[in-house]
Parts: sequence; structure tokens; C-alpha cells
Amino acid sequence: VADGHGGAEVAQLCMEQALPLVVAEASSMCDASSLSLQEACSRACEHLHALVDPSITSGTTLTIVAWNEDRRELTAAHVGDSEAMLVTDETSTMLTEKHRLADSAGERERVQAVSGVKLAQAMTSSGFPDGPIRAWPGGLAVCRSIGDNDCLAVSAKPSLRSVALDAKGGAAVIVCSDGVWDALQTEKVASHVRKCVTPAEAAERVVSKAVKLGLRDDTSSVVAWLDTPTWAASVAEQRALGLGERLLRKIGHSPSSSTASSPSSSLTPSPDLTPRNLTPVACENKAPSTEQPKYKPKKTQFHVRM
Repeated sequence: VADGHGGAEVAQLCMEQALPLVVAEASSMCDASSLSLQEACSRACEHLHALVDPSITSGTTLTIVAWNEDRRELTAAHVGDSEAMLVTDETSTMLTEKHRLADSAGERERVQAVSGVKLAQAMTSSGFPDGPIRAWPGGLAVCRSIGDNDCLAVSAKPSLRSVALDAKGGAAVIVCSDGVWDALQTEKVASHVRKCVTPAEAAERVVSKAVKLGLRDDTSSVVAWLDTPTWAASVAEQRALGLGERLLRKIGHSPSSSTASSPSSSLTPSPDLTPRNLTPVACENKAPSTEQPKYKPKKTQFHVRM
């Protein structure tokens, strides 16, 4: 996920080049360990940052998640506030760190150590401070990014994390732009994912639920199954049984009094609901408004940037 700001150039660059660079860097490593994959992702982010034309002042978040199926290891690398989460039957684990200056003491300390950088809120036209803490010059509320060449404190060094999954059972990984995480608590996002049969349904459901609470920012979601989660079959079966009960009521029979076989023994899930041929990755996106540009306008001293 790359959530651009100040223009589309850098986000477009990441969309085209990020994954090929990760693959190229990973192929040059001596092994397929999670540490090697972390190094490949880190090099890719630094390379992307170096590719940005110095005259371009737009920037973007970037979150990359890689799944080593043989080792059953999941690796996440990110700059910015597009965060990722691993969802299993019983747990949800954030794979990313907080990079907003307002949320991270470590980031504030790093930025304050840069010569010529000042932390302060933006000022309104009336001369009062407003909004989150930002780094000046530039006015960034998040100083980990690709691009943003006019901001002295920017770093393209990603935060890295790898986790090992159990040999049994599937899981889901979800990566969202800040529009989702600002609207929904992490456990609520996980709960929505567990109510879905396919990754496409999960991505659409999460974005839909976030938008219903008020569209504050670009709201995007990418979901992938890591093997097939056990809840996918359970949800499909529950839907099929519910459909069977509704059909029986519609023709004037009650499941408790019918002499026919019960739905659990006579009905099978609809082919449209069974998780046999799941799309492994799906995404959903809602822009703040069709009348506004997809990316935030070029930043000024008073422009609020996410």
C-alpha cells in the first residue's frame, strides 16, 4: 500500500517499482531467511527514495508484506502510517509501528536530532496553533516516507518485523491506509475480516465499515489469505444453513417440525459461498471525494498532511 500526498508522482513510482526491487534484492541474498528478506525490503525502500527526482516534493507511505510459504514466515516493512495486521482465528497482531510524530516518542527524538528542524503545530489564519505536531520546514506529521525532498527530517529507513506462523491453520494479513485505522479499532478490523469467506469480501467490508463512520482520508485495504483460514469454511456453512432455513420457511415448513432431513445433513454450501477457489489477494479503495484529487494538494506551511 502506497498512500501518496502532495502529488501522485512518488506513489506511482512505488506502485511500479517497489515489488520488482524487493524481488531483485531478495534474489541477491545468500538465503531465504526472514533477516535476509528484511534486508531486501530495507534496501528497496532506500533505492526507491533515491530514485525520486530531487525537484519533486510529493511523497508517499509504503507498506510491503512478504509471505515465505516454505518457512511459514511473514515479513513486513513500512515507512509511514499505512499499517498492517496479521489475523488468526483467535488473535490479531500489528506488524507495523507508529510513525506519526504525535504517537511516537522515538520518532520525535529522531526528528529533533536533525539540525534545522523544528517541531510545532501549524498555525491558523488567526494565529492559533492547530492540528497534530509537525516537523518544519515541510510540515510533515509523519517523517518516515518515500520522497518529500523538501523536508529535512525525512527517512526512508523502514520499520521491520517478521513473525512465524503455526504449521496448522490459515490466517489473513490486512494492510490499510490511515483512513481505515483512524476510523476503526484494530480488534474491530480483525472481527470484520473473520466474518468473510474471501479476501475480496474482507477488503470491501473493512473499507465499507470505515467509510460509514465518516470518510476522513483516503481509505484503502488489501487483504490476503495465508492458506485458507478456518473461519472461511465456517462462515460459508453458516450462510448456507441460514439460506436453507429461509427457503424452508418460505415454502411453509419449519425446520423443527419438518419430516425431511435437517439442513445440516441435506444441504451443502452454495458453490458461490464455498472457499474452494479463493482469490488470494484483494483490495478495496475509497477516495475522500470524486470532486477532489486522489492525493493531497501540494503542501504549504498551513496545509495538513497525513
